[in-house]
Order: sequence, then structure tokens, then C-alpha cells
Amino acid sequence: MISHFFCHLGTLLLHLFRNGATEHAHIKYRSSYEEALEVIYEVFGSIRKQDIELRRRITSEKKEEPQYAKFLPREWADIIERPFDEIGIFLLKENSKQNKKTEEMPELMHMHLSDRQPNTKAEENRFLIPIPASYELCQEAALALLEPYERTASHAILMGLFPGPRNQLLLSTLTPGSYGPYVATTRPLEITVSWKPPQISNFW
Repeated sequence: MISHFFCHLGTLLLHLFRNGATEHAHIKYRSSYEEALEVIYEVFGSIRKQDIELRRRITSEKKEEPQYAKFLPREWADIIERPFDEIGIFLLKENSKQNKKTEEMPELMHMHLSDRQPNTKAEENRFLIPIPASYELCQEAALALLEPYERTASHAILMGLFPGPRNQLLLSTLTPGSYGPYVATTRPLEITVSWKPPQISNFW
């Protein structure tokens, strides 16, 4: 009799994903999304209903890992199957933190210090750094990569590669005004730094 009763109601297998681990629980079938939330709070504890989202496990022949599909809470009775189904419980805050980390990941660029000591190895002249937000910050970043020579950030000359005639790339000096458009539109991005001012030919 008891076995027949549970078979009629059905059961749900719950999978809670939090802190990089998965917790499991087996409960009786619930007739609505809201009822399921109440039981989830009771079973797992320390979870606020507004902080979680329920998704139905779906099968996929192409992927070995289980996949979970979103659905509308009001369509619970039409989507969650009896006598058995599986529900994934996802923490919205944890997902938003992961998305925020991805969004905050800085873009990188190559910085090439062109006039270091002659015996410096080539690979020691190139650095991979986050793209500085301004011309002045880029000058400061270049200075921070050097040994404490008698140089100042304001003397750093920033140069970028621009298309020239015959499909050649020309190394041209950047200005505070051209720095922003250059770093926003050039990929891959490399900036060459020199402390030597351009030589001016003497015609006299």
C-alpha cells in the first residue's frame, strides 16, 4: 500500500550546485514550483528562495555531462514529469559572481621596451600587461617594468604599429589624443616604448 502511494505521487531527485560542489536530496513530488522551493529550503537550509533558480535535467546524447534547462515556474505541472524527474538548483548570486569575474577580466597587450641595455635578452624586453586606461598610465606602466634608471614616466615615448604603403607596418609615435583610439581598435595590441627622442636631421 505504501509503495503504491509513493508511486502514485512520484519523487524528485534534487541536485544543488554551490561552492564548486554538488549536494543531492530525494523528495516526494511537489505539485508546484513554489512548493518545491519550500521543501528545498527545508532540506538544504541556509538558502533563500529569491536566491535560487530551478532547472530541469535534460538528456543529451552528444554531451556526457548532464545539462539543465530553464523553464517557467507557472509551467511546472506541464514540464516536470511523474513518477520521477530531476531538478538542478542553481544559486543566482554564484552565477552572477562568475559572470562578474568574466566581465572584469582585463584585456592584455604586449609592451616592448626598445632601448634597454645592449646585453638584455630579446624576451626580457617584452612584457604582457593589462591595457592601461590612458596615455599617462601607459607611461607609468613602462617605467614600472624597468630597473631604477634615471628616467621618468613623462619622458617615455609610446609608439604603435600603423598600416603604411605596400602593406607595410610603420612604427609611429602615439599622442595622448591618439592613444585611446589606437588601443580600442588594434588587435593584437603592442606598444613600443623608447626614452630616446626622434633624431632630427641637421640641414645647416
